[in-house]
This record gives sequence, C-alpha cells and structure tokens, in this order.
Amino acid sequence: MIMIKKLAKINLFIIISSAIIIGAGFSFSNTAQAASLNGRILLQVQAQGQAWYINPVNSNRYYLGRPNDAFLVMRSLGLGISNSDLNSFLVKAPARLSGRILLKVQDKGQAYYVNPLDLKLYYLGRPADAFQVMRNLGLGISNSDLAKIKIATTSSLPLNSTPVAVQPVVVAPINDQVKTFSFIYQNNNYQISQPLSAAVYNSYKNSPKVYTYTSNNEPPNLREVFYGLFLNLKSNDTSLDDIVSKLKNIATTNNWSDDQLLEFTLAFIQYIPYDQSKVTANPGVNSNPF
Repeated sequence: MIMIKKLAKINLFIIISSAIIIGAGFSFSNTAQAASLNGRILLQVQAQGQAWYINPVNSNRYYLGRPNDAFLVMRSLGLGISNSDLNSFLVKAPARLSGRILLKVQDKGQAYYVNPLDLKLYYLGRPADAFQVMRNLGLGISNSDLAKIKIATTSSLPLNSTPVAVQPVVVAPINDQVKTFSFIYQNNNYQISQPLSAAVYNSYKNSPKVYTYTSNNEPPNLREVFYGLFLNLKSNDTSLDDIVSKLKNIATTNNWSDDQLLEFTLAFIQYIPYDQSKVTANPGVNSNPF
C-alpha cells in the first residue's frame, strides 16, 4: 500500500473541492433527519471541502483528512465478510449493509464501500481508490447541518478546529486475575483458564494508538506500521501462546485432526463474551474482552 508521494502530500480538501458540485448538497432542519445520512461521505462545502464519513453503526461522523488518512479510517471501521458472500453482492448488496465498509477476510482484507444510494460496491484497494470514491460519491453539506451530527470520540479533528468536549471515562482498576473461558464444541462443554496480567493490560492500554510522521518522511510501509501499533505483541505477553498450547493439548488428547483443531479454536473465540457493562456505560469506547 504505497501512495504516490505527490498525491499523499496534497491537502485532501483542495482536490475534493475541485470536483464538488455545491448545488447537490443536503440540508435538514433537525437532528432526527441526520439518520438519513448514515453511511454517506459528506463534504464540508463551507470549510474547504473537508470530508467526513457517517458510520451507520453509531451514526457518528469520522474525519477523513488526507487520502492516506481516509484510507486507514475507512478500513478501521470495516466489517469482515467472506469471499462467497461478497461475490453474491456484486450486483447489489442487501440494504442492511448500506454505507458499510466490507473487508474480504479471505483475500488480504481487500475493502469495498457500499454506496447507500444504489447499494453497489466500490473498491477501496489503495488510498487513491478511497480518495476517488470520496470525490465521486461525496455529498456537500453546510457547517450548520454538519454540526448536528455527533463527532465520534475516536475521530481525529481538522486542523484549527475546536475540540469537542468529551467526558472522562472512569474505568475501574484492573487487577491480576484468572479468566475462565467456557465454550461448546460438538455438543461438549469445555473450559480453559488463563492468568491475565494487569501489568500487561496497562502496557497495551497506554501504548500509542496514533502513528505520526513528518510530511516529508512518510514511511514506505505505512499500512504495516500503523496496524503494527495494534497487532504486535508485547515481549512480556505470553497469553496467546499459553492459550494456543492449551487448545492444542486438548486436541491431542482427543486425537483430533488439524481441521478439528481449527474448528475447536474458532468455537473458543466465538464464545468469548464482550464486556457489555463498559459498552453500555461508554458507547463511544471500543471495549474489547479482558
């Protein structure tokens, strides 16, 4: 994923504003009508054509910034889908996927945008592709109407904008604990217990979530570096290795094949519950299981 350097350095609004037709904009008189914009890409015609994506999952808006930034934002909000399902949507996706970003999990995570207007799929293979979709499908909107749509707490903000006040999230202290995972495979009940370290948890929690670089020193492997912030394990974290070892031991005891071990592992993952209490208390926070 290497973006043409010249294009990456051009401010997004300059290119977008050259293609936008202001008369095709949208306006609404109250916040309830904002829901009709779910999944749309909005162009701020009174603010240099800055682009925003309205996530249909939470109806919040996400700032898209430059082409590379837009590419990463749109992929980070994607929904995994199998090749067979996506192939069945090539003519028209179901309405429930309107405005979603679909990721082909069986094909290197290739991304597609489902246009809410016609439910057709648009390829987001590179930053240039994502930019082209934004330029062609973006909808003009005034500052006042855009202000009626909540900015996602995880969204970046345009330069020189006024930050949105966000209430601090109060989270109970995390202590060392032993977590027991219960799940079912082939109508049999299984349990795996795993010690979880508070120190390791806090190490991940306090790690940087934003990758920064100077405009004249963009890394050639930006995509890998960015995802590495989230996918690279800490040196003192052996929890995944421990769990894999326990899964393999159970498979060996039962003389299972590699395919059965894979199914068994999938069952284990599918039964991991989400921390619904944190999600309910702070819906803007991505609360993954711990």
